[in-house]
Amino acid sequence: MNKLMQIYELPIPIYKEITGNFVVIFKRKEVEIGEQVSEQVSEQVISILKFCYVPHSKSEILKHLNLSNVYLNYKRKIYPLIKQGLLKMTIPEKPRSSKQKYVVTEKGKQGT
Repeated sequence: MNKLMQIYELPIPIYKEITGNFVVIFKRKEVEIGEQVSEQVSEQVISILKFCYVPHSKSEILKHLNLSNVYLNYKRKIYPLIKQGLLKMTIPEKPRSSKQKYVVTEKGKQGT
């Protein structure tokens, strides 16, 4: 098995005995993000930050990116920018408000 893993450039599995059972643990192959993917992500981030110089709702930001207004898109595109301090909520005390909008921070303005 180890030879096949090496041939296909996969991580060698870990073999363990746990409470009398033989267990094989397979690890995922580490994949490097290509320059093109990184560049697309960077362009998208810059696009969001420039768009949010004026406050916009979650749906407006996702529409700007040609994405559907679903939670997963928010979680992947907007939320990371909030966590990094590049975007902020206009009503932080009410994160689920229907009137919630997002605006670029000073830190975010430096990145554009």
